[in-house]
Amino acid sequence: MPTAPATRRTPYIDILICMSTFAVVWLHTNGYAHSYSDSVAWKSALAVEVIAYWAVPIFLMCSGVNLMRYRERYSTRDFLVKRVQKAVIPFVFWVLLSYVLVTWAANGGLTWADFSPRAIYEAFMTLNHMSIYWFFLALFAIYLAMPVLSLLRDRRRILWYIVIVGLVFDSVLPLIAQIFSLPFNHLLDFPLTGGRYVIFPILGYLLADLELPRWGRYTLYTAGAAAAVTRYLVTYIGSTQRGETYLLLFDYVSIVSVVLAAAVFVFIKSIDWEPVVRIGWIRATIRQITACSLGIYLTHYFFIMWLLPRLGWTPDRLITQTLGTVVVFLLALLLVSALRLIPGVRRVLPG
Repeated sequence: MPTAPATRRTPYIDILICMSTFAVVWLHTNGYAHSYSDSVAWKSALAVEVIAYWAVPIFLMCSGVNLMRYRERYSTRDFLVKRVQKAVIPFVFWVLLSYVLVTWAANGGLTWADFSPRAIYEAFMTLNHMSIYWFFLALFAIYLAMPVLSLLRDRRRILWYIVIVGLVFDSVLPLIAQIFSLPFNHLLDFPLTGGRYVIFPILGYLLADLELPRWGRYTLYTAGAAAAVTRYLVTYIGSTQRGETYLLLFDYVSIVSVVLAAAVFVFIKSIDWEPVVRIGWIRATIRQITACSLGIYLTHYFFIMWLLPRLGWTPDRLITQTLGTVVVFLLALLLVSALRLIPGVRRVLPG
């Protein structure tokens, strides 16, 4: 039977946001997984890549839980205004700031050509100077779809239809065609999931309202673990055969990614977090990380680019993949927490 809809202060949603924020940092400090070498460092980086790959899907799933019922709180106009304030304005600011800093560092200065209309347009469209900001473009597409999706919030059969058909035509069939070196015509992509990532907020909303029996949860956990193991083995074997990282399953909408994210979501949801969040310092820490999650995402890569190399913590070192992750996460959290105390800064570091 469906449960009451989850809200922003639902403990497991906050826990998932905190976990996904840390997992994103973990993924980015383990970028060595994309640079194959027959080394312990690459194998461990690949393990992290597999273990933490649910980070972005989970964040989008939580967005679905929080936003699918926005009409019960405010109008669509207010919803769109809030999205501009919480995401579009910070995106514009941080893209421009990172573009200036990265271009300056790369060229030893700036020229007027760096600020031509074409250069600025390409900075926003390609994000070559800060590729991790691609996430915002996917998020904007989801925001634009939400006024339509929210009208279906009580039509769960339709939402499950979108998820299942989207998985078949966006995740499963293209993967099968790729495995067997067969062509796949993407005119068959399911138009209702044309943004690809829109499947995650719908799935998160559905799973939040769904109480699976124990056997169903354990089956999903087994499938999630099998998906992670499969991704590691396929990538490891394919990479050793080719001498470069095999990217067949490096796609967030791949079926192995979706199953793993669903398993993590349901597992965390199944835990009774109330006794934990009643502890004052734990509750305060969770809320602080949750409030700073977007800011951590926006700022952490600057530490990866400029701090870790100066410490000698290069991507191929195990210390980067472990202690480096913790250092970057904590520094980004402290920086964002401090900056948010400055009047006006919350416009570009919203909570």
